[in-house]
Amino acid sequence: MSPWLTMRAAPNGAVVRLLCLHRAGGTAQDFAEWPDRICRDIHVCPVQLPGRLERFTEPVMDRMGPLAREVAGVAAELAGLPLVLFGECMGALLAFEVARELRRVGARPPASLIVASYPPPDHPRTVPCYHDAPSQAFKDHLAAIGGVSEGALDNEEFFELMLPMLRADFAVFETYRYVPEPPLVSEIHAIGGGDDRNVSEPLLEGWRHHTSGTFSRRMFPGDHSFVQMNPEVPAHVERLVLRHAARRRSHGATGSGEPS
Repeated sequence: MSPWLTMRAAPNGAVVRLLCLHRAGGTAQDFAEWPDRICRDIHVCPVQLPGRLERFTEPVMDRMGPLAREVAGVAAELAGLPLVLFGECMGALLAFEVARELRRVGARPPASLIVASYPPPDHPRTVPCYHDAPSQAFKDHLAAIGGVSEGALDNEEFFELMLPMLRADFAVFETYRYVPEPPLVSEIHAIGGGDDRNVSEPLLEGWRHHTSGTFSRRMFPGDHSFVQMNPEVPAHVERLVLRHAARRRSHGATGSGEPS
């Protein structure tokens, strides 16, 4: 199996694959419980980026272009079932660029993107960059935005071990520059936390312009880390994924140039 994937074997009768892309500072373990919380029609495939857990000794990747090309290569090899991309925070931006990279190389596009806790890719960045800030300033920023446990931040030795991975993840989205391309044919479904101070509901609406297909938006109780805290999220993702699968069955499979 590719080191990029930490998935179980596909369940018998699975009709779609769900490629899960974690947040900055996260790991594939963020989705460890999803295979047991999502129906067996969906093959949950968490992606593990380098520089963490079992890939701790591998060099980190700190730019979107090379990272998206690597993940797109992994996605393109998952033949046989339609593909849906789910991304949380940085993972949402990565999912978008993976979908565009698949289009550039002529691969079958994802059926849909489900993007959580991240503004649309063309939204101008208005906050300072922290990936190259002094360690204490970076730590203070992590504490302010949440998503990294207080225990990890307070343990100096553990934090120093995590620091290269954290800096790389932040550099991926802080150095990202959007380049206009035609909208994706893949559906886009944007979800957010109602108490997220940085990604509001009107901001999520901006994802609508990046698809020529179906768009939806939904807010959940919680803040920027609502995906990890709200048990309703996997069930909602399941409904979105299976809704498309049901439409595909009712209309027949499409050709390789359309999302399927």
